[in-house]
Amino acid sequence: MSVKRVELSVVSFGPVNVETEFQTADAFYPPNLIANGMTPMGQAIEKGIELIQQRKEKYKENGVSYYRPLIALN
Repeated sequence: MSVKRVELSVVSFGPVNVETEFQTADAFYPPNLIANGMTPMGQAIEKGIELIQQRKEKYKENGVSYYRPLIALN
Protein backbone atom coordinates (compact mmCIF):
# COMPACT_ATOMS: atom_id res chain seq x y z
CA MET A 1 0.00 0.00 0.00
CA SER A 2 1.75 3.17 -1.21
CA VAL A 3 -0.09 5.49 1.19
CA LYS A 4 2.08 4.07 4.00
CA ARG A 5 5.29 4.31 1.93
CA VAL A 6 4.99 7.91 0.78
CA GLU A 7 6.21 10.57 3.18
CA LEU A 8 5.75 14.27 2.64
CA SER A 9 7.35 17.38 4.07
CA VAL A 10 6.68 21.00 3.10
CA VAL A 11 9.38 23.68 2.97
CA SER A 12 8.16 27.18 2.21
CA PHE A 13 10.37 30.02 1.02
CA GLY A 14 9.89 33.67 1.80
CA PRO A 15 11.58 33.11 4.28
CA VAL A 16 12.71 29.45 4.15
CA ASN A 17 10.74 27.51 6.75
CA VAL A 18 9.97 23.83 7.37
CA GLU A 19 6.17 23.95 7.47
CA THR A 20 5.65 20.22 8.09
CA GLU A 21 8.05 17.49 9.12
CA PHE A 22 7.99 14.21 7.20
CA GLN A 23 4.72 12.32 7.64
CA THR A 24 2.92 9.57 5.76
CA ALA A 25 0.49 10.56 3.03
CA ASP A 26 -2.52 9.35 4.98
CA ALA A 27 -1.66 11.70 7.88
CA PHE A 28 -0.68 14.69 5.71
CA TYR A 29 -2.81 17.80 5.64
CA PRO A 30 -1.32 20.60 3.55
CA PRO A 31 -0.62 23.78 5.48
CA ASN A 32 -2.27 27.05 4.50
CA LEU A 33 0.54 29.06 2.91
CA ILE A 34 0.49 32.81 2.35
CA ALA A 35 2.91 34.71 0.10
CA ASN A 36 5.20 36.89 2.15
CA GLY A 37 8.41 38.74 1.26
CA MET A 38 11.23 37.44 -0.90
CA THR A 39 11.28 34.07 -2.65
CA PRO A 40 14.70 32.46 -1.99
CA MET A 41 13.97 29.29 -3.96
CA GLY A 42 17.61 28.17 -4.04
CA GLN A 43 17.82 28.20 -0.23
CA ALA A 44 14.55 26.28 0.00
CA ILE A 45 15.84 23.63 -2.41
CA GLU A 46 19.02 23.29 -0.35
CA LYS A 47 16.91 22.90 2.82
CA GLY A 48 14.81 20.21 1.12
CA ILE A 49 17.94 18.33 0.07
CA GLU A 50 19.26 18.58 3.63
CA LEU A 51 16.00 17.19 5.05
CA ILE A 52 16.05 14.28 2.60
CA GLN A 53 19.68 13.47 3.43
CA GLN A 54 18.83 13.42 7.14
CA ARG A 55 15.82 11.18 6.49
CA LYS A 56 17.90 8.75 4.40
CA GLU A 57 20.53 8.56 7.16
CA LYS A 58 17.82 7.75 9.70
CA TYR A 59 16.53 4.97 7.45
CA LYS A 60 20.06 3.58 6.99
CA GLU A 61 20.71 3.64 10.75
CA ASN A 62 17.55 1.60 11.31
CA GLY A 63 18.03 -0.78 8.38
CA VAL A 64 14.94 0.49 6.55
CA SER A 65 14.95 0.32 2.75
CA TYR A 66 13.60 3.27 0.81
CA TYR A 67 12.87 4.39 -2.72
CA ARG A 68 14.63 7.25 -4.47
CA PRO A 69 13.36 10.50 -2.92
CA LEU A 70 11.73 13.18 -5.05
CA ILE A 71 11.56 16.94 -4.65
CA ALA A 72 8.63 18.80 -6.20
CA LEU A 73 8.53 22.58 -6.57
CA ASN A 74 5.17 24.32 -6.67
